[in-house]
Amino acid sequence: MSLLTYLPAGAVLDEGAIRRGSYTNPDGHGFAVAAAEGIIIRRALAYQSLLRDLEVLRRELPRAPALFHSLRATQGWGIVDNCHPFAIDHHHDTVIAQDGPLPRQVHQRRTDLRSKARIAAEEFIPAFEPLSWRRNRVDLERWLPRDCTAVILTHDAFGGLGYLIHEDVGTWHEGVWYSSNDFQPYTDDAAAT
Repeated sequence: MSLLTYLPAGAVLDEGAIRRGSYTNPDGHGFAVAAAEGIIIRRALAYQSLLRDLEVLRRELPRAPALFHSLRATQGWGIVDNCHPFAIDHHHDTVIAQDGPLPRQVHQRRTDLRSKARIAAEEFIPAFEPLSWRRNRVDLERWLPRDCTAVILTHDAFGGLGYLIHEDVGTWHEGVWYSSNDFQPYTDDAAAT
């Protein structure tokens, strides 16, 4: 699993939530910000420098939608190239990050070092382009299993936009959307009884 975080325009970054999600999902991290001049993408195996970079960018670009993804690897090699988000086109005008199982037709060949998510982004999701069109996002939502969430950031001449796929599977908390509860502070239920 993973923690996928979506920060709409104007949303306040909760550093603690990102840290908790990164600790629980330690195998690679990345973020994207849909700035006026284009989508800024950063990825790394450790989250600390990425979080600092995202904090700076959120102060500079508070109206730009953004996403942060922390991965718990289940398949593929633990390399930066397998960290989300992934560009859907070669111009980097659309990026996607997802959390959850992918359709069965997305599978790794024996010698393929790419994660299933990266394979989906490179080989399958481009068929749904442009993802700024609502009908294409609806088709993508139908293609993805019900328990697979995704955040899409797009950029065009008018700026950046963010879209959620299977939004109801995740949680809104203080104006920020999370794909799982890994952002929440740890509580020991046994100690409460």
